[in-house]
Amino acid sequence: MGSRHSAGIAILALVVAGCGAGPSQRPEIAVEQHSAGTATTTAKKPVIPGPPALQVPKVDLTWTDCTDDEIKIHGYGAGPQGLLLECATYPVHLEVDDARSPQIDLGAVRARLPQTPKDAAPIVVSSGSDRTSIDTLVAISTGPISTLLASHPLVAVDRRGGGESANNRCIDPQIARQIKDGAQFRNPAVPVTDQMTYLSQQATTKCKDLLQPHELTHDSTHAADDIEQLRKFWKVDTIAFVGLGNGARVGLAYAAQFPTHLSRLILDSPEPFGTDAVTVAESRAAGLEAAVNAFSTRCKAIRCALGADPRGTIAELLTKARNNKLEGISVKSVITALVGFLGSPAGDLPNRTADFAQTLESANNGDLTALKAEIAREETINETDGQFMMRCSDSQQAPPGVTVNDLMNQWAKKYPIGGREIALDMLACAAWPTPPAIPAIKDLRLPVLVINSVADPVAGQAGSPTVTGAIANGGGTTSELTWYGSGHPVLAHSQCAQQAAVSYLDTGKLPPNGGACPA
Repeated sequence: MGSRHSAGIAILALVVAGCGAGPSQRPEIAVEQHSAGTATTTAKKPVIPGPPALQVPKVDLTWTDCTDDEIKIHGYGAGPQGLLLECATYPVHLEVDDARSPQIDLGAVRARLPQTPKDAAPIVVSSGSDRTSIDTLVAISTGPISTLLASHPLVAVDRRGGGESANNRCIDPQIARQIKDGAQFRNPAVPVTDQMTYLSQQATTKCKDLLQPHELTHDSTHAADDIEQLRKFWKVDTIAFVGLGNGARVGLAYAAQFPTHLSRLILDSPEPFGTDAVTVAESRAAGLEAAVNAFSTRCKAIRCALGADPRGTIAELLTKARNNKLEGISVKSVITALVGFLGSPAGDLPNRTADFAQTLESANNGDLTALKAEIAREETINETDGQFMMRCSDSQQAPPGVTVNDLMNQWAKKYPIGGREIALDMLACAAWPTPPAIPAIKDLRLPVLVINSVADPVAGQAGSPTVTGAIANGGGTTSELTWYGSGHPVLAHSQCAQQAAVSYLDTGKLPPNGGACPA
């Protein structure tokens, strides 16, 4: 993290000033060079049509004011004056091409501010399986950065099986608890990889029993089908879509199936795309390391409760958890709390650094009250049965136990904060049937904005090259914007990134490739 962060500082000296005020709106300057005695001709460039204009729904969902309820449920605070959150549902079939398949209602929330133009087209937002899209939207809407929401209403749709979209419950609570604990409290005579494989079999059997014969309907491809049903309900030709983390996978699945139905596509903090489960997991492990380093630097700067070596104190706490010295709190549960805080979409994380540091310091000294509350909150948001089905449905080429065992040993050294546990967690999906991979993107004549950060504890950094490659191969163009801060997703934390997003949404033009936003 240190060398990468230093490089970021050097880059910022050159480019940040322009980004702080939003992307440049200056026209490109064409320069002609002539050699002596040579006649010049000006060739006409072919006219390339821009992306479609944003469209306002011709028919809308039946929205009802749910501001107070949503703010109470998600607990991010009241937000800016006049914030309006409205709830609605719309029906979809589990099999979009089979009207005889069961029908479920998907939950949606629309957010707007008093200054949001009444005639502005809505932007669809998804955070996929990382956490519910509605939770992410409420966090962003109540946060301190309102540039995006002041320009367009934002509409979040929870993925089927989670949150407010037919929240599935299928796993036996004791099995679910062991998975959340990474099988730490098993019979010590049983290898941990064997126990996790067994737990996966038990959880998979219960969930398949609930879903049969539609157990393959909770992947990103079906989530994209659900967004398409919203477009049809709105009676518009195209939609604008923002995918955050795993939600970027939903956006890419939509682009693969319905390339002409997109007017804008923003992929913020994407996970690796078109790769195996090991690549996705290693990106997460590396991202968590970088995020803990960034947190420790910030913590030390404000003289937080973790002392002169915050990372060392965090490592000490994790060691106690691994050695069963935290009164029944597993190391995976501590990591869940770490990732939950460092990857929270709440925009006030810097202001809460001292409080979270105190939570960790108190736990390290034997007072586990605040840590237990943090774990309970994050498990409620991020470790549900529905998310188990979504994540396993999106997993491709899951490794066998013997490979996972080798990776646990390697990653424990390479990514000491959580590498071992992240490697082991791949076996939670060992028994889940693998749906077909998302097809290759084709005929995507669209500019796509890709945003990432240098320290992302949820998705890591390995996603951007896989995403830009898939889009380029499918006919699209991309521009990458890097935020030199720590957190997930970027749009929840960076004014600069929100300005770039609004400019792209309004004009259809990408900012210069390789731009940077300050931490």
